[in-house]
Amino acid sequence: MSPSTKTPLTFFLFIVTLLAEPVQYCRFGSHVNFCVAMATYQNQSTPAPAHDLYLSMTVTPSSSSLNSSSGWTAIGTGPVMAGSLMFIVYGDAASGRDPIVSIRTVSQGHAQPKPIDEETFSDMGSPDTEIRVLRSSWSDGSADITVVCFACTALPGFAALSVKAKSAPWIWAWNEEQRFDIYSPDAELEMHGHHSGRGVFYVDMARSVGHDKPSPSSWPRPRPGIAMVGTSEEKVDGKGLARLHGLFMTAAFLFVFPLGVAAMRSSGSFTYHWILQLIGTSFAEAGAATGIFIAGVDGIFSATGTHGPVGVSLAMLLLVQALAGWRHHQLFVRIQRRTCISHLHIWLGRFILVASWVNLVSGLVLSGADRSRVVVMICFVLLDALALIGYLWLMRRSSRTSSTSAPLAVRQEDVDRYFALDSESDDEDGSRKGRR
Repeated sequence: MSPSTKTPLTFFLFIVTLLAEPVQYCRFGSHVNFCVAMATYQNQSTPAPAHDLYLSMTVTPSSSSLNSSSGWTAIGTGPVMAGSLMFIVYGDAASGRDPIVSIRTVSQGHAQPKPIDEETFSDMGSPDTEIRVLRSSWSDGSADITVVCFACTALPGFAALSVKAKSAPWIWAWNEEQRFDIYSPDAELEMHGHHSGRGVFYVDMARSVGHDKPSPSSWPRPRPGIAMVGTSEEKVDGKGLARLHGLFMTAAFLFVFPLGVAAMRSSGSFTYHWILQLIGTSFAEAGAATGIFIAGVDGIFSATGTHGPVGVSLAMLLLVQALAGWRHHQLFVRIQRRTCISHLHIWLGRFILVASWVNLVSGLVLSGADRSRVVVMICFVLLDALALIGYLWLMRRSSRTSSTSAPLAVRQEDVDRYFALDSESDDEDGSRKGRR
């Protein structure tokens, strides 16, 4: 497979993966280390409309613990323990037994959570609700489980399970020290840590809704290396700064930079090009600064998956690319030929533009945008790329035709533009000005 075929294929596989319905929340670290993915499907058997919740979770033992079998990890619905539906995972990979998945709740405060059974659900007012463990196993020392809660949204008073909720609170908790005398679903649990041993995250439950019939192949699976998909660590009320971040980046990479590329084929190309590139770079750097402000310096690398690190890297590469463009112009005016700086400017520009398009789509996906908005963005990116490539091809063809009809004209077909996708450009307008 050629590189030209691999790049689009990789791009579309990446986007298709991110567009899958399950939402996801992960915490990576030497202490607490888990990922949870969720998807909901319409229940076909209950008389009243209800959805089934499919939940998969991976738990990696703490690397700082002396005993890898110590402790437990839990997630639960709602902002607090009281009234929460909790999924608690613990066990010992060396015991030969599968991980324990204990479903519990507590009526008030920080009391000991009690296991739930079918009778409990009936007492809660939802006899149709049932929870089953579909899969529980060890993989390289990590617990890997999947459970289904049939008619889960029929439970009264569990707002966090509503498939209409755009920012439903869920809790997580963790204990790395407890040693169990016996591993059973009703084992007594020691308390989680007071500060770093618990937290809250928010889930876009509306995004988790799947429209196909659930099957083992459609069960949610945590995607490695991605911290959040359709989830956040703060309640999503208004997205003012997030929208501003997206506006800066969209304006820069979908409009201003492509116009800067196209400007190299116009009269006065040097002036138009550097002005547009300066505007685009300013927008991109402002967008990067806004993103860092939203996520925090630490969060930009730990809580945004690959989107944050890639965005910061592109913002820094833009400065290198701009400096290379300035140096390229200085050298070209003097020696009238390309140098290694010219090639750096051109190829770095190509890489930044394509990578930024991918990151625009991934940012929209990770922000929790619905599928229709993501598809619209993908269409814009593809149209942008096709329009830019088509325009440069037509202009190059027109330039060659003009050169053929006027053989005495001075031709320099091997001169590159500042941010060009086309490496067979005509003489630089800026260089002509430099020789006057």
